[in-house]
Amino acid sequence: MPATSGATSSGAGLGGADVGGASGGMGGDTHEGGSSGGPPGTGTCPTALPTLAGEGDTAFYADRQGIPHGEVQAVQYKAGVSKTMHVYTPPDYDTKTDVSYPVLYINHGGGEGDAHWGCTNGYSCGYAGRILDNLLADGKAVPMLIVMPDTGDCANFDPPEPPDFEDPCTTQYVDDFIPYVEQTYRVKKDRHARAIAGLSMGGLVTLNTGFAHLELFSHVFIYSSGYMAEQRPQWETNLSSVLGDAAGTNQLLNAPIYLAAGATDIALPNSQAVRDIFEEHDIKVLWQDSSLGHEWGNWRRYLAQTLPLMFKNTSGCN
Repeated sequence: MPATSGATSSGAGLGGADVGGASGGMGGDTHEGGSSGGPPGTGTCPTALPTLAGEGDTAFYADRQGIPHGEVQAVQYKAGVSKTMHVYTPPDYDTKTDVSYPVLYINHGGGEGDAHWGCTNGYSCGYAGRILDNLLADGKAVPMLIVMPDTGDCANFDPPEPPDFEDPCTTQYVDDFIPYVEQTYRVKKDRHARAIAGLSMGGLVTLNTGFAHLELFSHVFIYSSGYMAEQRPQWETNLSSVLGDAAGTNQLLNAPIYLAAGATDIALPNSQAVRDIFEEHDIKVLWQDSSLGHEWGNWRRYLAQTLPLMFKNTSGCN
């Protein structure tokens, strides 16, 4: 361990055993409340979403007794940089030393930091570790690390430009975040073992760093976010090689692009517009609408809904 510092659907590790591809319950449909139908089994591209937790439900992130628990730690990932990242390691990480794990990188919103997704002491907390602990105990998710970096100093509202799609947060991911994680933890090092997600401002980080760099990530999950009207035409132009190659892009996605927003969410129009652009280009999408607005009451639910989709398929979504 490192040193520490305290819907609708449309249409590439460190030594040791690998975790990923295990089956698990993924029942439900694309609407709040769900149905009895579920998506395809392990090894295939998901075509439906697990049921979204109800608006007042707190059980999915409760501190359940009698189940194994992982650990969230703050780590200093680079000398001379006065910020941390938070890292969740799953239960048995320290004892099952022959196992390597996939990684979810998840980005916070504006005005927040790397502690918010992992904290467990307030409404403005993601409870990410507890959510995954509970899903693992129920056999509904694959054991993974959750890496929560601080991207407040690099978030960029403008789409990256070709040919290299350079972006300030992407630079930090490539130079700092991913190398630190892959040198420090027992994780698998190929794109099939990396997912990226984010809320609000972090959703734009996810679009700029994730969807524009599918050579790095195979899963992209966007919560309450999307390019604004003035950026969307430039995004379509800049990413024309990715958006215009539906077969190639879908083959790189091991789950469809996920977008979600609440009924009173300020980001709802932008989320819907980005969804529509994906669908117009035949990029596979899973869409979730919900109650509530631009708030943690939704973002925790979205995380719980998407974790079961991760790292169960490596064959693409064509």
